[in-house]
Amino acid sequence: MTAPIRLITFDAFDTIVRPRLPIFVSYTQIFHKHNIDVSQDLVKRAFKPSFKKVEAEFPVYGKDVGMTPHDWWGKVIEGTLEGAGIPKDVTEKALPGVVNDLMHRFGTDEGYDLFPDVLPALEALRSLPSPPRLALVSNTDSRMHDVLSSLGVGHFLEPAILSSEVGFEKPDQRVWEEAVRRTGLEGLDWEGRGGVLHVGDELAADYWGAKKAGIEALLVRRQGEYSDGSRREATEILAGVEIVSDFGGVVEWVRKRNSP
Repeated sequence: MTAPIRLITFDAFDTIVRPRLPIFVSYTQIFHKHNIDVSQDLVKRAFKPSFKKVEAEFPVYGKDVGMTPHDWWGKVIEGTLEGAGIPKDVTEKALPGVVNDLMHRFGTDEGYDLFPDVLPALEALRSLPSPPRLALVSNTDSRMHDVLSSLGVGHFLEPAILSSEVGFEKPDQRVWEEAVRRTGLEGLDWEGRGGVLHVGDELAADYWGAKKAGIEALLVRRQGEYSDGSRREATEILAGVEIVSDFGGVVEWVRKRNSP
């Protein structure tokens, strides 16, 4: 007999939340506020290489070396300015204010919005007979707690397992182990994880990461564009992947799975 779903973990970016503006647009706005003359196109081209360089040098948001989110993102922002050709003396003068402003924007609902299908779906899942617990599993830093709270959904997603806090990230199965452990549902442990479902938008980290960990998975692929950091490869092979086009599809999948 197939186990009913008792715990659903969700990814954050491009699954629950999305930037209100493209990242490079927000960065450029803040740069201009601090009198840094740079074009959106240069910022757009410089951001990803800077992000990837810092990610490679200080994985998992620099947890192993004691970095704070402010430290880590400060390096990304500094590298973005350098990559956009901003003189070092200009960067050094403006950087503290720029970092503070960007950290604030992307630590609240000023920088992020919910997908419109999210809140109705979370409420519907909570209203199911024997409703599953809902949690967050995301490769991000601790500001996500404040983002979710400011968007009015933090109380739905507890616990929230964030990579910068636990020191490992998807597709490492330990993130889901930690979610199961913290949830503390009677009779649900890692060996009996047939009752766990993960929902996310990235094929490797979310879908196949969950599958490799031995839990159920759904890949969310909404119509339209995705934010700058999401991974979309032209060579993706989606044969055999369970895909939903919105969170309504998640609700229906769980409802059918948990039907007597």
